[in-house]
Amino acid sequence: MKPFDYYRDLPDVMRPTEVTAEFEAILSNPNFPCFPQEAAAVLGELSERQWNTYTLLDTGVRGAVESLLEKIWRDDDAVLAESLFAVAGRLGLPSFLSFVGQRRVAQMSSAVQAVVAECVAELQESIADPYSGLR
Repeated sequence: MKPFDYYRDLPDVMRPTEVTAEFEAILSNPNFPCFPQEAAAVLGELSERQWNTYTLLDTGVRGAVESLLEKIWRDDDAVLAESLFAVAGRLGLPSFLSFVGQRRVAQMSSAVQAVVAECVAELQESIADPYSGLR
């Protein structure tokens, strides 16, 4: 995997095909993710670039990202939870809300419970269309 600085330093505005290629490269890398926080940071940078294209990411790639978000979710890490919700919101991943909703709330730390409540309330109406606020 490329160093985080590579993703942070990508241009803010990229062509959709360029962003898709970056997502596909990390998703096809068997060593990704090394650590959940690192994965969330890289996905955060790429999802921001994708959001700036004003188009939805390819359905297959979105599904793979969603699976990765579910894989790296931790019931005891509020910072990670916020990062994953941000990615899901930018990419339009409504099934991520369903995934989190099916988790046992009692197993989540109180900080994660608070993040979940706040993010679900904010995203539940618009997550399928990350551009709804621009219309």
